[in-house]
Amino acid sequence: MGEELEQSLERGIVLRIVLGDRESHSAQEIDRQRQQLGRVVAARASLLHWPSERRPRDEQGHAGLMHVKAAVADSRVAFLTSANLTEAALERNMELGVLIRGGTLPASIDRLIDALLESGELQGV
Repeated sequence: MGEELEQSLERGIVLRIVLGDRESHSAQEIDRQRQQLGRVVAARASLLHWPSERRPRDEQGHAGLMHVKAAVADSRVAFLTSANLTEAALERNMELGVLIRGGTLPASIDRLIDALLESGELQGV
């Protein structure tokens, strides 16, 4: 997958990638995911995360997790999936996804990411 992302960057496509982490291993998990993306993608894509201090908590103090799995291209195409971007999910697991071309949903997802950035819910890594 790293090669495809690198090729996208070479074509001038802007990539915003939201990384997920567990609060107890936040820095290590973000670093691991950055390494998995590869040097070029990690350096040139806009890497984002949901800071733990911005997450809602339950009665025991457990923070919410980033569990979104979506890709949007040009506000016109959206891919929503159950798959994480891991080797297991992409090569061995049974996953399900839907590709949406056109309509209002792809642009709505882009606007949601913009709004989350503007509000500080999502921040750069």
